[in-house]
Amino acid sequence: MRKNMWDDLLQRMFHHNMKFSTQEVPFAMGLNEFSDMDHDEFTKTMTGLDSEKNCQKASLIYKPPDNPKIGENVDWNAKGYVTEVQNQGACGACWAFCTVGALEGQHKRKTGQLVKLSEQHLIDCSKPEGNKGCSGGQMCRALEYASDADGVATAESYPFVGTSTDGVCKFSNSTIGSPVGGYLEIPYGDEDSLKKAVGLLGPMAAGLDGSPESFRHYSHGIYSDPACSNTSLTHALTIVGYGTEDGQDYWLVKNSWGKSWGQGGFGKLLRNSNNHCGIANRALFPVLEKNSDGSPKLTGPAAS
Repeated sequence: MRKNMWDDLLQRMFHHNMKFSTQEVPFAMGLNEFSDMDHDEFTKTMTGLDSEKNCQKASLIYKPPDNPKIGENVDWNAKGYVTEVQNQGACGACWAFCTVGALEGQHKRKTGQLVKLSEQHLIDCSKPEGNKGCSGGQMCRALEYASDADGVATAESYPFVGTSTDGVCKFSNSTIGSPVGGYLEIPYGDEDSLKKAVGLLGPMAAGLDGSPESFRHYSHGIYSDPACSNTSLTHALTIVGYGTEDGQDYWLVKNSWGKSWGQGGFGKLLRNSNNHCGIANRALFPVLEKNSDGSPKLTGPAAS
């Protein structure tokens, strides 16, 4: 059974990559550490975004300036705002990895220091807000918890172990690596606002449909597949930039599937094409400070 699955996959990849070589499709596929998994195995362990948002607090929407001074090509990884690619392994906690990725960028923006923060802290401790550890969750719930806890621990003090710890939260305030004051959401489906936010503020956490086989085996190029839904979101990752290549707009994303996926764990996703894969449907970013009423306080030019 596995051999047949493998042989069929190799055939599909071969035909796809022949089309890539003749520029009939915009991206190439390749084998990686997930290639021997069937679809159900993969989606159960390597995705993890809950289909319903169901956050406890009302959404606060970010309204970007009308004409911000941002570049047409932005790469926050190249600017030193992004930590090393992680591998969530058999833990369906993509939501924690992209939340931490966005928070690391915001902390760097405010302090000038890039600090590796703890996904495990959010996996273990945000269950009262509705998250389910390695069985799924939402970025907004993680940040609701982190705001109440006043921050997220460093990865050094609370390392990733690849499993949920049976509801045991081991967080101590003395281990906070970055404060959290809340979060702001990008207007639903609005890629222009998302571009402005990324250009002005840094990395964003975002949901998307990560279920297509083509996405699992993405190697390089600009990912685009009609099978990728813009309404059914299954996965989450960190948007770390955007740009244009050969006339095609793209989002630069950091995944949490290790370095065998994409280009060392990073990839390019089609931008400005009907919100491909739903990338702008559930995008948000952490805010480090709070107002006196407890609401998130965004400072700087992006607040105008």
